[in-house]
Amino acid sequence: SSGINAEYGGAAALARLEAASNTRTKSGQLELKRQIVKERQKSVEEVPTGPRQPEVIRQLGLRMICPICKISLPKPEMGTHFEECLEKQLEIDPLSTTCTMVHTLNSGDLLVAGVKTLSTILNNIVANP
Repeated sequence: SSGINAEYGGAAALARLEAASNTRTKSGQLELKRQIVKERQKSVEEVPTGPRQPEVIRQLGLRMICPICKISLPKPEMGTHFEECLEKQLEIDPLSTTCTMVHTLNSGDLLVAGVKTLSTILNNIVANP
């Protein structure tokens, strides 16, 4: 990971150097080169960690964080994982988890039809206890 960050930092520094070479004097270029060397050393020494680095995101693909257990998973695996977490959560808080399941695990016309059907059933129960 540190090699990737060093390469990324180096490439950015070289791009700045090339852009500045047209307008800087020789002494200005030497100062810029010194600054680039310092930045490279700093980026190698202080490599930030975590899933939000652009290099890591490109390597691992899009990842999502489960709002229930806070685990980070690739997007294709998240649907199954989230459904499993909701099923576990159902025992703890059945009312809000059921509502979350209806709205999260369904979409489009299926969601609209399901909510309409549930509303009709509940209205009938309230009207005719």
